[in-house]
Amino acid sequence: PIGGLLADRFQPSRVAAISSAASALAVGMLAFTRSQRGYIACLALWDVAESVLTAALTAHAAEVTSAEQRGAMNSLANQVQDLTFVVLPVLLGKAAMATSYSVALMLCAGLMIG
Repeated sequence: PIGGLLADRFQPSRVAAISSAASALAVGMLAFTRSQRGYIACLALWDVAESVLTAALTAHAAEVTSAEQRGAMNSLANQVQDLTFVVLPVLLGKAAMATSYSVALMLCAGLMIG
């Protein structure tokens, strides 16, 4: 509910950009975290930012998509997000094994921004 409220109040595209940057920042910060408290804080920021991002992207899709295509657009966005959660952990694990966890997390954060 908070993500939708923010998207309605401050423009979905702006909220999506800010929450996406916050999400990438949280992932990047994981590479430098050395305590359990810091790790949990990074995960909490990542979780909140991703939930706001999902709501903002849904609101943005509703703004830029014709009424006839809104359901298909939301479905496509959900499918891409679900696929990301299936594929990227495997790739992140492979990158971590080839380099280090810190490098893999920074790579992931860079991909999220770029």
